[in-house]
Amino acid sequence: MKTKITLRRAAFAAVALALLAWAGKSFFSGSSDTLSDDRLTARAERRDLRVTIDSSGEIEPLIKVDVKSEVSGKIEKIFVNPGQTVQSGDLLVRMDEKDLLSEKASAETDLEGTNPPLQRAIRDFNRSQELFSKKLVSRQIFDNSRTDMEIAKNNYEKAQRRLQIVADRLSKTTIRSPMHGTVLTIPVSEGQVVVAAASVNAGTTLMSIADLSQLSINTLINQVDVAQIRHEHEVTFTTDALPQTPIKGRVHFIAPVATVKNNIKGFEVRVLVGENRPEIRPGMSADVLFPIAEIKNALSLPVSAVFFEKNQAFVHVKNPASPSNPIRREVQTGLNTFHHIEIKSGIGEDEDVLLIPADVWRDKNKKKKY
Repeated sequence: MKTKITLRRAAFAAVALALLAWAGKSFFSGSSDTLSDDRLTARAERRDLRVTIDSSGEIEPLIKVDVKSEVSGKIEKIFVNPGQTVQSGDLLVRMDEKDLLSEKASAETDLEGTNPPLQRAIRDFNRSQELFSKKLVSRQIFDNSRTDMEIAKNNYEKAQRRLQIVADRLSKTTIRSPMHGTVLTIPVSEGQVVVAAASVNAGTTLMSIADLSQLSINTLINQVDVAQIRHEHEVTFTTDALPQTPIKGRVHFIAPVATVKNNIKGFEVRVLVGENRPEIRPGMSADVLFPIAEIKNALSLPVSAVFFEKNQAFVHVKNPASPSNPIRREVQTGLNTFHHIEIKSGIGEDEDVLLIPADVWRDKNKKKKY
């Protein structure tokens, strides 16, 4: 399928070709007499042309969770090891409960202590209410008994809430796996004191768990090329572990805004790994190839054979009848791979064209006569 090159890429190609032409003229004007005609010409031939965007990134699990404790304290026991597969709900870590158990006992004592005053306040209120209905006690006595009962209820409820909070914290000392996956790292050890994760701090990471059945590659694409990449774009990549084995993948995320990484502005692009291989592991570097355009059996020339003047492309065709006078022909160009350029019209297959400017070619042939 034929794909148009972006205007910026086309402009870059034109500048690059012009620089090549200038460099060729400067170089060959002084040394063309030492080179054979075969090295100064190229033949229009058919070949497959392919434009790609190359990038590198790091392989990471698509789903990864950092397990943290919701309570601060000392780690009593770690039940898993790195590389171990766990199921959702499996026991991972148990925190030391001694301080919390003491706090729970204190809360239970406080709760028990608030119950007798509450019961007494309720009895007093009921009695004063009955007497007040018979107009045997004043309004003030009745209101005071009701206030005493409300205070006793409030103290009892506060003691209940405190006990519930301690019980909740105790339940969180047993940390279980939030997902099915593989334990990647355990950066803590038994006996270490850790900080709970809260809104004011990130907390201590106990371990990382990831689903290794689906890996992704995070890469950064520059702002010129990202417009040519689309969702579900099929790509290939290689790793140092499998340098000669291209592996398939597809684009599943393109960042909506640019980021700066290593002083380079670009857009984050994530590629889903299409094949699960034991050789591919998180943390590996990957070289990703994004195919942009491809043309089969296209008539093409080396980029150095095509010159530009006022946005018009032309070539110098070798003239067998008059070797010193090449024929200038305007051509219509297409896909540019930075090594070869597609020729849509202007010359035919197997025609020979110059790789140097026409005036340099003429000077070279004049020297041959003498």
